[in-house]
Amino acid sequence: MLKETPIKEIIKELGLPTETKFTGYGIHLADSDEFLMKYISNEYANNMWWCKTPEKAELFKNHSKAVKVRNELKPQANVVLIWDVGKQYLVTCQEK
Repeated sequence: MLKETPIKEIIKELGLPTETKFTGYGIHLADSDEFLMKYISNEYANNMWWCKTPEKAELFKNHSKAVKVRNELKPQANVVLIWDVGKQYLVTCQEK
């Protein structure tokens, strides 16, 4: 389980540039290296669309919301942190 750590502390621990921006939490399937892009979950169906790049991933500002969605849709997936480091996005995972 991801422990709550201040974002600035994580940036420092990872050795990322100080101007790094935390964009949000994403849901990642390690086996297929895909990110949840969009989902619709209701009493009739769970529909999910996946993408290959973190730039297009559905972003959650709240860790607990990302965990809840992951648990409902794909429990085997990881909740990841997605960072904007300027010219590219970086994905880190503190689970599993």
